Amino acid sequence: MLKKRLSIIAFLMVVIIALSLPIVKAEDMQDTNDDDSAVVQEEQVTTTNEGEAVTTTQGEEEVGTTENSGETATQEQVEYKQQDVWLTGDNVTIDYIVDGNVFVAANNVTINSQIGGDVFVVANTVTVGEQGYIFSNLFAVADSININGVVYDMYSMSNTMQISGYVYRDVKAIANKIDIAGVVGRNAFVDCSNINFIETKTEEEGESTVTSQGRIVGNLNYTASQEITFPEGVIGGETSFTSEIGNGAQIQDYIMYAGRFVVTVIILWLLGLWLAPKFTKNSGEILAKRTGAVIGYGILTPIVLLIVPILLLLVNVTSNIGVIGVAVLVLLIMIGSPIFVITLNKLICDKLKIEKNIGIFGVLIISSVIFWLLGLIPILGTLIIYISAIFGIGTIVANLLPKKEKKDAVEVEKVDNKEEK
Repeated sequence: MLKKRLSIIAFLMVVIIALSLPIVKAEDMQDTNDDDSAVVQEEQVTTTNEGEAVTTTQGEEEVGTTENSGETATQEQVEYKQQDVWLTGDNVTIDYIVDGNVFVAANNVTINSQIGGDVFVVANTVTVGEQGYIFSNLFAVADSININGVVYDMYSMSNTMQISGYVYRDVKAIANKIDIAGVVGRNAFVDCSNINFIETKTEEEGESTVTSQGRIVGNLNYTASQEITFPEGVIGGETSFTSEIGNGAQIQDYIMYAGRFVVTVIILWLLGLWLAPKFTKNSGEILAKRTGAVIGYGILTPIVLLIVPILLLLVNVTSNIGVIGVAVLVLLIMIGSPIFVITLNKLICDKLKIEKNIGIFGVLIISSVIFWLLGLIPILGTLIIYISAIFGIGTIVANLLPKKEKKDAVEVEKVDNKEEK
């Protein structure tokens, strides 16, 4: 019980730290200069049958109504965003269609509409309402997650999770308690010691009848402190149990890993601002404009730093240099992924026109958490980490080499000028 309480407290601390910063501002649903609004409200003016104007407000406010001659006119306006949406604030409600990805950091997040892309959420409470439909993946870090609508694939880390709706394919979750009253369409991979399948009952003429029960259509693979007994028929496929004693990571371990990665990224970013401000400023541009060179440097550099130190270690005179070379290689591998996150974060901030360091710092926290969550995806997560390390190392090397190239270009230009004279 104490470990669970500590894990919950630690989790809430991560959320509070993330939410205490002015991370990113919501994309305006209208042309306005209100930069402090987390969920932008838009007023629409329509007319009733008698020609009188009716003003409706969207966002957190309910749709307004106007009575005229005993009749009530209600305007329901459906918003549509054909691009990625970034939101932050206290209470964020998404009730408009988004044909893109959604990135949210808030206290309470509610999704009541269709989302065409992936949804990335860091919050205290995450709710996918009955009208919510996420056509792709949901990545969520929260204290409480409630799925009442439809989600395609789900990756989450939370204290409690309740599925009353429908997860079309797989659920991969870490939680202290999971209640399933809806349906998981394929397989579930969970780290949880308290998994409950909830029955829905109705009463007719004094008799109670079970009308539905939560179920998993495919396989259930779960890690827990002890094996759990499930009702018959709730799991369509096979059930696989792994004891967490000795080899299972608990939620506080995942929080510690996530915190360590985020802190590493932040420290490297601060060191970059102090020791190499030009690199921190130009890293995004290097990755965007010299992608081929970055990939080449990222692949060749580790190979060179592996082969050359081995050769140097074979000679007694140069063995110390070989040890240094190996140390440099290990260091580059360790900071490769964090450097990639910093570089990618710079591109995001440039696109969003965020120039102040406090804003960049806030976005960096979200980017780090999202990247760490992506790393949890089986197989794909490992591939993402390797590729990001290549891009990170390549960006560092590409930033160091152009200085010499620029000098050579200047010298050639000077020689040409002298010859012309």
